[in-house]
Amino acid sequence: NSESQASKIIPKLIKLLDDKDVSIRIIAADTLGRIDEKLVSDEIIKALAKLLNDKESEVRSSAASALGNMGEKADSDKVIKALTQLLDDKYTSVRSSSAEVLGRMGDKAASDEVIKALTKLLDDKDSSVRSNASYALGRMGKKVDYDELIKALSKLLDDKYSSVRSSAASALGSIGQKASSDEVIKALTKLLDDKNSSVRNGAAGALGSMGEKAASDEVIKALTKLSNDEDKQVRVNTAVALGRIGEKALTDGVIKALIEFLNNKDSFVSSIAAESFREIAFGLQDKAQANQLSLSDFDKYISKLEKILKIIENSKHSDSQYEAPPLRRSLLVIKEKRKTLFW
Repeated sequence: NSESQASKIIPKLIKLLDDKDVSIRIIAADTLGRIDEKLVSDEIIKALAKLLNDKESEVRSSAASALGNMGEKADSDKVIKALTQLLDDKYTSVRSSSAEVLGRMGDKAASDEVIKALTKLLDDKDSSVRSNASYALGRMGKKVDYDELIKALSKLLDDKYSSVRSSAASALGSIGQKASSDEVIKALTKLLDDKNSSVRNGAAGALGSMGEKAASDEVIKALTKLSNDEDKQVRVNTAVALGRIGEKALTDGVIKALIEFLNNKDSFVSSIAAESFREIAFGLQDKAQANQLSLSDFDKYISKLEKILKIIENSKHSDSQYEAPPLRRSLLVIKEKRKTLFW
């Protein structure tokens, strides 16, 4: 079978990592980077880690990328230390690959030394390095100095390269509500009109993680425009983003915007909007059962959910109509809880 064949080939590939021919070492590293994660051994990781010090930049880059594909087994202190040193490599491809791999490792690689080195790369002259450094820092979690990082990432939202703008937006989205300053939200909203779809995608997703502060009329209006975006993924992610905003602040503007997506000609986009409404209803149900709603809250949300339910039931897309029963059940639970508390 394929596993037994791979187990025979792997020792040969490890041996080829020491070949004097540069192209052979690169091919061997790239091939090992594509093996099934469960076949990864300490021997493979040790051999690839050794190549991080290879005299040829392409070999160092290939070794870094291969280690990034090996999952948690490659997250050793020794590998992280070697990758961190490569963040200062004179070759762009090496710095870029190393930043990306450290990003994949996430919190496990988030030492002060790594974060400091990655933050420095946000000013790198190469766009791919800035992009991957943004991505990596966005994955480093609670160990990052958010004030400093948010300031650096905000500057990159205006970068001339779309890949950098996209990565910076996504990284701010990973930080979430801690990054929801007026300045950041304004800059992200501006990017919803970016000519590059990946940037619009990243900005919409980031705004979705900003919570109540993103529920302003200006932001919702800009997000609503994306209901007719030429890129389907942008439309889908914007519907998700509106749902996440709605979970924090179910304003009339958010509801109106999601209805635009619900009525989208694409049935999949419509179903995502319906799912977002369902998740909002689930969230309100949880709040009701936890006694976190006042009488006025109950009346307000019941009225809104009844309106939403009627629209979903009358949707022209059958996939969207599937979300009506669970939403109806949540509405019933909320109504019963209101009766119990305020009869």
